[in-house]
Amino acid sequence: MLERLLLNKDDLELASRWRSNDPGPRFYTPDFCVNWENGLHHTLEVKAEGFEGDELYFSKIDRAAPILDANGYPLSVLLYPANTTHPIRRNAGVLKRAQHMVSTYLTDELIGYVTLRCESGPVLVRELCADLAIAPGLVPVLLVAGVLKGDLSRRVLDGSFELTLAHGDLTHLCLLEGVER
Repeated sequence: MLERLLLNKDDLELASRWRSNDPGPRFYTPDFCVNWENGLHHTLEVKAEGFEGDELYFSKIDRAAPILDANGYPLSVLLYPANTTHPIRRNAGVLKRAQHMVSTYLTDELIGYVTLRCESGPVLVRELCADLAIAPGLVPVLLVAGVLKGDLSRRVLDGSFELTLAHGDLTHLCLLEGVER
């Protein structure tokens, strides 16, 4: 689960004062806190490509990282790609939409056909769709359900995207590592 660290108006105002141009020390707050389902936590600082920050910013990050880590919240700096055709940007939205379609389109019969087709090794999206006469729009559903996997952080999901059986593994959906600085 991804959540904002500053949740109410008072906290936001206080953080704004700390970040203002007033003289004196500044208070650092990461952009996001991630509470993983396994109980671990993570903090994220997100920078847009081309606006990565200056020496003062990196000095804050260097000071904050060991403090956050010692308190069980390791810090990662993510560089959000400026290129709108970057695989992270293209694939994330497709996968999010597919997540809402799993209960509608994923059937035991479909899983069986896909498993039989892919058990001999990697297959391209266009080959899988042609061989099983399925719509390409079902492939993201199969990815988010852990039926299939592929290199989603480095390759755009298209007809030439290579798929293999995931056997329930969902690590291919960890797209954040693909933009970690």
